[in-house]
Amino acid sequence: MCSPKANLVCPTTSIKHSRWLSSPNLSILPPSSLHDNYPLQLDTPATDDDNDDNDSVLSDPPSTADNIRALVRIKPSSVGSTERTCLSVDGASVSLTPPIASRAVFDKKTFSLDGILPESTSQEEVFQAVAVPLVANVLEGYNGTIFAYGQTGSGKTYTMQVRRRSLSFGDLAGEQHRGVIPRTMDHLFRHLTDQKTIFTCTCSYLEIYNEKIFDLLDESMTSEAKLLREDAVSGIFVQDLLDIQVHTPSDALDLLTRGTNNRTVGATAMNRESSRSHSVFMVKLVQKLKDDSGLDIVRKSTLHLVDLAGSEKQSATGATGTRLKEVHYTNPHSHICMLTWHVLLQASQINKSLSALSNVITGLVDVSKGLKRHIHYRDSKLTFLLRDALGGNSKTTVVATVSAHDKWFHETMSTLQFVQRVKCIKNNAKKYEDDSAVIARLEMQVRELQRRVDDSAVPRVEDMQAMQQKADELSAMKVNNEKLELVVTLLNGKVTTTQEELHATQQKLNDVELALSQSKAECESLLVKQTLLECKLTGQGRNDDVIAPMETVEGTTEAQTIKSLQDIVAELHSQLIAAENARGLAEKRLKDATNQKKAFSLFKGILRRRSSGGGRKWWQRWKKPLSDASNP
Repeated sequence: MCSPKANLVCPTTSIKHSRWLSSPNLSILPPSSLHDNYPLQLDTPATDDDNDDNDSVLSDPPSTADNIRALVRIKPSSVGSTERTCLSVDGASVSLTPPIASRAVFDKKTFSLDGILPESTSQEEVFQAVAVPLVANVLEGYNGTIFAYGQTGSGKTYTMQVRRRSLSFGDLAGEQHRGVIPRTMDHLFRHLTDQKTIFTCTCSYLEIYNEKIFDLLDESMTSEAKLLREDAVSGIFVQDLLDIQVHTPSDALDLLTRGTNNRTVGATAMNRESSRSHSVFMVKLVQKLKDDSGLDIVRKSTLHLVDLAGSEKQSATGATGTRLKEVHYTNPHSHICMLTWHVLLQASQINKSLSALSNVITGLVDVSKGLKRHIHYRDSKLTFLLRDALGGNSKTTVVATVSAHDKWFHETMSTLQFVQRVKCIKNNAKKYEDDSAVIARLEMQVRELQRRVDDSAVPRVEDMQAMQQKADELSAMKVNNEKLELVVTLLNGKVTTTQEELHATQQKLNDVELALSQSKAECESLLVKQTLLECKLTGQGRNDDVIAPMETVEGTTEAQTIKSLQDIVAELHSQLIAAENARGLAEKRLKDATNQKKAFSLFKGILRRRSSGGGRKWWQRWKKPLSDASNP
């Protein structure tokens, strides 16, 4: 019987410390039950009839959700390869042309994605297109996920990590071969260091093999499969998974190297070191920052870097495994232990998880169209672990690796169909900032303010004296206000009388002015007559035509006429002088009434200010004018 941790030898591959032997009670599935077809062609949509209390029912996501970013990387052809290609790139679109033998069944099809990485794309260019935008989101407090998907041997592990041979021999000089994970860690630490951010970074590394979760950083030979848990506080997590703190990118790369060397691989016809498990490299980041107001905030985020196992057809890849499912059965006659069907069983588990992933994505695409679907995340450990990355609280990027050769037309078409469906999924990522520090500071401020309020509630002697002084001032202001109201009443009566006298005086003035005008006219007329009479008496300039009308009537002498005229003129002068005097008196009384009216307006303003609560100084300022105004 095989030893549980023995290094077994198989005709096609070498076998390393197989954890699968820790579960002896396994059954063999018949060949007819295995998924020999490409798994993503099994697009069985989730139905409403399925009922699983542990799954989630999703509705149309919010309109502010972001779609999953989908990119395609085309694997470079081998040097000197003469095989025909079935792919052509045009910007962010790739066209798939079927080979001649398949054109009767398939037509040329174009796929529009978020980005196409052609064969000439370097590792640095892949990192810039795939990871840099997502790392920026992680630094802002969002969860992020990058996972590589594609057929066996299309370059998923090379895209995400580095060459396994370089890891094995510790040859890290070839920077051009560094994949997304090491470049992401280097970029992340460089940004945190440049910003002088206080942070804590931890890493963990697991694989999902045969629907079991193993800790790749646990090097103990007795390590067992881990349990996948979920609670309301931590969400989905792997129980007892090692979470190791790292301080530099080199620390993270050491963990990646250690875990990759423990990862399950196997030889296939397409890749002699094909990944036979799904691996997830998790980075948890906690940052301590200050906001614009100087308050402390704690920002938490998690980055999942996923390298999926290769999707394949058994007949095309000829896959073998390094961790084999051991089947125990006893022949009652020979008691012979046999290993059988291990390769097909291993591939069936890979295809099962990828088929579950395809079904989840199909359901999420329906959700993005406004339909309600029951999403079966728990059908597979992979889909349950990546639940947030698929339609949940995460910003997600998918990089699909394909081969351009006609030989792999069907696999390439299935991969492109998969990634095009993934592009339709919407995630609702939320920034996580722990504001407990802000809450603690605000609570302390509330306590301080409450203490001040409590202290101010006890009256002091100084406060009582000040309050009494204010009360006395208020009483004095009320007395002054009453006096002002009395003065205003007297002034109102006096102003009314003055206005009536002013009106009468104005009328008299108008009458005097009218009489004065008439007297002036008569005086001027008499002066003319006097002048003419004087001229007649002296014998100068006699003119009968002019003098005749002015001759006396009924025997009146000229001397009498002149005397009468002189008396009239004197009387008119007397009236004129009297009118002028009356006019001056009226103007004086009008001026006095106007001044009194202004004083009344001034007192009304003082009264309004007293009513609005002014100080004592206003009354002292206007006391003298008030006393003068009350005794005009």
